[in-house]
Amino acid sequence: MPRRGRTSSPMRSAPRPASNVPARAPPSQPAPMAQPPPPMAAPQQPGMFAQMATTAAGVAVGSAV
Repeated sequence: MPRRGRTSSPMRSAPRPASNVPARAPPSQPAPMAQPPPPMAAPQQPGMFAQMATTAAGVAVGSAV
């Protein structure tokens, strides 16, 4: 049995309500260029877990001496 695509039922768009507000006039002066957002700091791989491991290693070595 052949399948029917979605084209079998026409899509109806809702009628747009008419607005009585006139379109805004463009600004007289050009908009200032937006500054690009600062680049997100990439998370550094040796994070808190590495710091905890280093501290634990230092404590273990210090207690063995």
